[in-house]
Amino acid sequence: MDSLAHHSVDDSPSDSSILVLRTARKYGTFMSQSIEKTLQQTMLFLRDENVFRSRRRDIGTLVSAFRSRMLFSDPISFIAYWGIGKKRKVGAAEKEAIAFQQEWLQRLQRLLLVPITVEFLLTDTHAKVNGIPDELANEYISSTTEFLVGYGYKSICMSEFLARGMSGRPSAI
Repeated sequence: MDSLAHHSVDDSPSDSSILVLRTARKYGTFMSQSIEKTLQQTMLFLRDENVFRSRRRDIGTLVSAFRSRMLFSDPISFIAYWGIGKKRKVGAAEKEAIAFQQEWLQRLQRLLLVPITVEFLLTDTHAKVNGIPDELANEYISSTTEFLVGYGYKSICMSEFLARGMSGRPSAI
């Protein structure tokens, strides 16, 4: 007990360690406020683009996902479905839609400051159910895949995805 009474170790933090802690706290607060401001701007952008017209209940989930991706500088991955109809080649409407999507994703990426990827599930299974001949569907799938690769997108047919038992699943699922 005497040895404890005579112990003269100064347990108080040094001025430099206090400064480091205060700086870290201020930086953390600044980063948190910056992320929240960016998220507000992003959600306004998405609202203005009418993204939430059918999924309003998922907004909180989306904000949480964006926040965590921003904090850790992780990419944001989206899955998109591409229907297979009675066409042989990608047409003007699809080209216009992808050009719009590219512009939209670039704006979103500038807001969030993290990479954004999109992978397409080509719904060949629905084409089969809808009675679209395999030859026609396969020609359209080939045209679509080539088109999407030109924009840097990945794609996989739903039948292939299901056959793999989700082992080769798109990265965002």
